[in-house]
Amino acid sequence: YIQNDILMYVNDVFACEIPQLSEILQEKLLRFAVLPVLVRSVRPVALGGELQPARDTLAAPTAWYLLHDLLATLSNSPVLAALSFALLRSQVPEEVLQLAVAPPPRTPTQYYAIQASWGVETRPGPFVRGDTTTSDEALYSMPAVPLVAVLDSRDRSRLLVHNRLLEFVDEKLKSLCHGSEAEASATSMLGALRLLLRALRAAREALDGGVAERLGTTLCDLLAMHTRLQWATLDGVLSALTELAAAADAPLGRARLILGPRLRERVLFPLAADLQAGSKHPSGPLQDAWLFDFQEQWNGHQAAPTTDTAALQRQRDILEQGALADTASAPEGRARCVRVLLGAWRLAIVSSHQWEDRHDRMPGLDESEAEETGRFQPGVPVHIGKMNRVKCYVKRRGAEPEAVYLLPTQATFLLVRPDEQKPFWAVPVVAEPLRMLRLVPLPGEGGGGGPLEQLNAPPGANGHEPPRVLNLEVLAPRSPLLRTLAATGGGGASPQTPLRDSLANTMGGVPTAWGHSADPADGISMSMPAALPGTGAAGSPTNGSPLTLMFSDDRRRRLACKILAQARHAVCQRMTEGINTFLVDIQSDLV
Repeated sequence: YIQNDILMYVNDVFACEIPQLSEILQEKLLRFAVLPVLVRSVRPVALGGELQPARDTLAAPTAWYLLHDLLATLSNSPVLAALSFALLRSQVPEEVLQLAVAPPPRTPTQYYAIQASWGVETRPGPFVRGDTTTSDEALYSMPAVPLVAVLDSRDRSRLLVHNRLLEFVDEKLKSLCHGSEAEASATSMLGALRLLLRALRAAREALDGGVAERLGTTLCDLLAMHTRLQWATLDGVLSALTELAAAADAPLGRARLILGPRLRERVLFPLAADLQAGSKHPSGPLQDAWLFDFQEQWNGHQAAPTTDTAALQRQRDILEQGALADTASAPEGRARCVRVLLGAWRLAIVSSHQWEDRHDRMPGLDESEAEETGRFQPGVPVHIGKMNRVKCYVKRRGAEPEAVYLLPTQATFLLVRPDEQKPFWAVPVVAEPLRMLRLVPLPGEGGGGGPLEQLNAPPGANGHEPPRVLNLEVLAPRSPLLRTLAATGGGGASPQTPLRDSLANTMGGVPTAWGHSADPADGISMSMPAALPGTGAAGSPTNGSPLTLMFSDDRRRRLACKILAQARHAVCQRMTEGINTFLVDIQSDLV
């Protein structure tokens, strides 16, 4: 990336803060590099009635990339502001348009003379042609009025003309809808637009209302075509639209008036209606998949950069990656629809200056999950009293099965171990939201033999029979134990030997079916769990981190499965209702 090295060197020159030197460098960058080379290369010229690139220009994707790199790297505000004025104002001086359509000045003859003195063979390049009669000194001398001053909006004496460069930028954005070759440079184009709008805002220039409406309409139309564009392009559109709203929001509330109607009409209302129609599934795998898509995209939407520093780092990352195809992690189908809707919804709320802390909370979540998340922290002892519980075992690779207890809760999948210091206290080992849990049926349990069928204790229960297993998947686990199991691949188990279960008795250390137990008294295994009321449902088919629980007999396994399934079903029902209310409110223009 030699061009970036050059830009960093130019930044060092500006950092010297020598006014005369900075003014000369600004002028040369704009007059001889940025406008006649980069801007002219992304704007084809009319030849024979058709737009074609000139022979002495760069390829359009290359020019967009270099322009994006310049905007993301250069720290000189006057250069960035002048470029944003030239491209985003509705009217500009004629001189500026001429610089962007005329061939650049020739390369100085002295440059080639120096090369020849080094013994370097020089060959004419595309920028060698041009005026050969004017001396280098005259050609590159400072003009009477620097270009930065020409673009100063406070000088009302200059004749302004219609800005055809703005029209071209808008047309290039529209061409993304048609899958043309412009999509190859879409990431750089949208990144450059975002940084131009940021530079305009930094210069305290109010974006013209007509320009904001025009660009906003085009960007909203691109979001409406989310099924036809790559996710990298849509991500760039959302970022550019956010910056456009910030640039147009002077005076306060102006952005909502300009962008709000189009954003609601083209994006929010149609996408909310589509998602609400797709949510009407009966309890089961389809509904679970719909819920997980929403949760996953909500988390991704919340993780998007919001600060200026994070946004600029994101631009650097995009430049390093270049125009890459969507990765496997890019949202597709319904997930993409959710992500676009959430991005547009956040923009609508922020531009209305109505953002509150409650908007950071996922629709459908109730207070019980927040309360239990605060109460049950992995590794932090908690008083559980005489809560119902089911004893089970978690097997780690290369280690003996670890005894834990499943506690029934309203919204949390909770496994604990006894606190050795205090009776009726426990230390949470796994604490995960039930909405992120999937129950995996064993072979033969997919239909009528599902996990909620009548519990029948098999003959010889609590005897020398192999332990029963309950396979689970936890999506996006937060508990250290699950992360360790996922990293080591030790979440599964193939139990072949019986397990001792002190839950078969009221107290530890008394005779069992396996003989006398020498275990110390277990203050947690004091009672049998009571099943929760209601009916259950199968979980989401989305892959997650596997976890296998082992039980001493099938009766306990089925009881644990029933407790989890019923509690999870209630959580998913509440969440579905909350999300549907959220989507209805969007269609009713209440959010």
